[in-house]
Amino acid sequence: PLKKAGAKDLFSKTVFFYNDKNQVIKQRVYAGPKAKNDRSRTAQYSFGFLYETFTYDTTFFETRYQYDPKGRIIQAALYENEELLCSEDYYYHTTNDYVEKAIYYCISPDFYGNTKKSIRYYNQNGDILKREFVLDYPEQSQDERTFTRFYEYEYDSHNNWIKCTMYLQGSKEAGVTLISERKITYYDETEK
Repeated sequence: PLKKAGAKDLFSKTVFFYNDKNQVIKQRVYAGPKAKNDRSRTAQYSFGFLYETFTYDTTFFETRYQYDPKGRIIQAALYENEELLCSEDYYYHTTNDYVEKAIYYCISPDFYGNTKKSIRYYNQNGDILKREFVLDYPEQSQDERTFTRFYEYEYDSHNNWIKCTMYLQGSKEAGVTLISERKITYYDETEK
């Protein structure tokens, strides 16, 4: 706080690449000088719903994007250097133009937890309704009840959820696992 920050103080640097339609086709994240000099430091890198911690021994992380003819992202893929780690495909509602389903697939064992593939379903507000973890092989020893999770919402007059009921034990019949509530305060700028 007592000195000016400069390029030498950066922990990471992100470079954006665009196509001729001015769409981002990839983002490349490099370690900055500060991170390279302080090996004890790590950084958070987000990819879809993942927030991964990585060290700066990596040359770079890169997210590549593909678009449909309407200009919507249909795939994002995460690479470490040139090695594909995981990807996510997006499917849009046929008439209301929102992401209705996302399929996540992981190649690197460092990036997946229960399974390599999961499917998430969303409502028109962008809130997750259901998440399925697809078994990697029939004999998988994990408790299958945890492989499907359901979410229900109550909304305020601005379509922001104020209550989320979660069923994380495989079915709604198994009962509610968790309820999350939030209180949102709105301010009217015209009253200033």
